Amino acid sequence: MSPSDIGLILSVKPDKKAVIMKVTKLQGIESIEYEVSYDAEVTEEGETFNIPRGVVGSKIETKGESEIEREVLLGTCSASVCKYDKVTTPVKFIIKVNLSNGEIGAVEDSIFLEE
Repeated sequence: MSPSDIGLILSVKPDKKAVIMKVTKLQGIESIEYEVSYDAEVTEEGETFNIPRGVVGSKIETKGESEIEREVLLGTCSASVCKYDKVTTPVKFIIKVNLSNGEIGAVEDSIFLEE
């Protein structure tokens, strides 16, 4: 499966703190699930490291929807305070596509924050 098969559009928010995932071709799709991965720069005790980060999205049922859109935050939030990651690699999406006929497909795509 390719990104165009499900109408996958990835776009970076202007503040570069999130990526918008949009799926526009939902016919024959029962649900999707997604994982996002990237590396982030972290400084601890004066040393800088690149560490893997990621997001696992919950299952999105597509019944009755013409398209779906999710904002994927590149960081963490707790008690209404968000800390955003300094992303150093492309942001990679792996999308599991559960088809109405029982088959399962997968789509991979990446987006750079710096265009």
